[in-house]
Amino acid sequence: MKRKSVQAGIVKVSLTGLILLVLCFGGYYIYEMKVFNEMKTTAEKTFENILDKILNVNFEKYFGTVKDNSAWDDLYEAVSNNNMENIDESIGYMQKSYSAENVSVFNSDGKKIYSKSALTSPDNLFPFDGQGLKPLFDGKYCTSFFEEKSGKLLVYFGAGIVPTEDEYTRKEKPVGYLFLVKEITEKDIQNFENQLGNVNATLFFDGAKKNEFVENCPQEYIVKELHGYDNKISAYFCMTYTNPLEKQIKDFLLIVLIVGGEVLLILLNIFLFFKKRVTKPLKRIDKTFKQNNTAPILPITQTNDEFGEITRMIVDFFEQKEEISAQNEELQQQKEEISAQNENVMQLNGKLSTFNKQLTDSISYASRLQSSMLLAHSPKQGWFSESCTLYFPKEIVGGDFYVAQTIGTKHIAVLGDCTGHGVPGAVLVSMGILFLYQIIDFKECELMPDHILSCLREKVISSFGIDKDGGMRTDGMDVAVVVYDTKTKEAYFSGAQRPCVIVKNNEIIEIKGDRMPIGRYVKNGEFTRVKLDVSEGDQIYLYSDGCTDQVGGEKKRKLMSKNFRDKILEVSSLPMKEQAEKLSQYIFDYKGEIAQTDDISLIAFKI
Repeated sequence: MKRKSVQAGIVKVSLTGLILLVLCFGGYYIYEMKVFNEMKTTAEKTFENILDKILNVNFEKYFGTVKDNSAWDDLYEAVSNNNMENIDESIGYMQKSYSAENVSVFNSDGKKIYSKSALTSPDNLFPFDGQGLKPLFDGKYCTSFFEEKSGKLLVYFGAGIVPTEDEYTRKEKPVGYLFLVKEITEKDIQNFENQLGNVNATLFFDGAKKNEFVENCPQEYIVKELHGYDNKISAYFCMTYTNPLEKQIKDFLLIVLIVGGEVLLILLNIFLFFKKRVTKPLKRIDKTFKQNNTAPILPITQTNDEFGEITRMIVDFFEQKEEISAQNEELQQQKEEISAQNENVMQLNGKLSTFNKQLTDSISYASRLQSSMLLAHSPKQGWFSESCTLYFPKEIVGGDFYVAQTIGTKHIAVLGDCTGHGVPGAVLVSMGILFLYQIIDFKECELMPDHILSCLREKVISSFGIDKDGGMRTDGMDVAVVVYDTKTKEAYFSGAQRPCVIVKNNEIIEIKGDRMPIGRYVKNGEFTRVKLDVSEGDQIYLYSDGCTDQVGGEKKRKLMSKNFRDKILEVSSLPMKEQAEKLSQYIFDYKGEIAQTDDISLIAFKI
């Protein structure tokens, strides 16, 4: 077999390292140039998408309304019934929450039936009317365009009004159209410059001024035309690059060359060091064994490094062969010990193979702990004349919880739906139950539902600081609270994005909660306290959205709140325990073979 010298191996490793270094820096340079070119192409060809990101305060919040089931469905029903009062309520919520300066509603014939505006001249906003509106959509889900009004640039966002469940399929004909209008200000243009970086942006309404800008611009520039509803040009958006990325990359390349040269010198010094201190001694040792003579290595025995020690051991080896034989026997014994250690390694591998099972068992144990925690806060004897609970987590552990507590003459019922499910949701559940225990048992606030929710929100927000990426955590929970005083016979309700349902005189009543969660939110006002009209025999139900959002049935749609409320009314004459069995059977029969969508929980009681 041909021998490979150590020196050749060192040369090969050094050259390989140098080639890899050059390839890495070269690849990084090519990648950065590609990113720059893609950025330019994106800025030139898809400016509208970039501008949408600039206006994300309006654009993303507008499409957020589509996902806000209650607001969008309420608007659909209000427009269908021409109920101006309900339209005003839904539009007021949208305008306040999504910072739109004008919100207008058109009926299915394209006639404007409602408008709410913070602009000075709202009557002249929409240049179209009647049948002129429908071509803007032309079968599309939504539309957007720009218009110049009195020296100001306005951006329009429009969408057909359909039910939430028809949000993606678009099978139903829109009952009307919703438009949000936002004025593009100097602050918006400055935000664009800050987000893209290294650019100056200017807005022109006059084509002559745009042409003058192009003729006199000494730098690289991009001009984008902003079109109106009739595809005519409403304005020109011009950008100049103040610090092109190529210069940064060239400066970076110079640094790469300097660093690469230094690395090359280091590799060369390492090579020379190994050649003197390692390669030459190894060659002498190799020659000694080939000649079976210790003469080549005798000079090395005078050194005080590791090679001097090795060569002295070799000399002893040649002089004391019998001792070497004894050492061989010892090596054989060591080999047997290594074999025994290999068996131990195999046993360790067997133990590692059981790790996954142990992990699953740990999560199952956590589920039992969570069940014990919920059981500790479940309704006790004497809490109400009758009560029941449902709890079906989507995974082994869940993100829903309920608390039933009595303090003095007050019975307190709480149901919470935390962000997410599984292990993250279970962590938030533990936090929510602990905070409620502190608030209720230690009376950290007045034991009224709105005060309990406000105190809980403060604790949750203070518990989430800044995460490792520098952002503020927005995790939280939706919570409903009912407080009933056995002395005054009065009941009160407050909800953070969760409702309360009452069955009274064979009728069902729903009280909606405030549209803000327990956690950080764009709107963090005071929670509403609602006095409930209840008397002996009335029944109160609190439940999570997992009960109504479960997908199933023949059409594979959500169960929906109305259907679930109808089922509650249907079984309300039964004892509470039987009600719980009927409601859970109803949900899982509807689910069928489809996977469970979310955690399912409910707490109910009879006054």
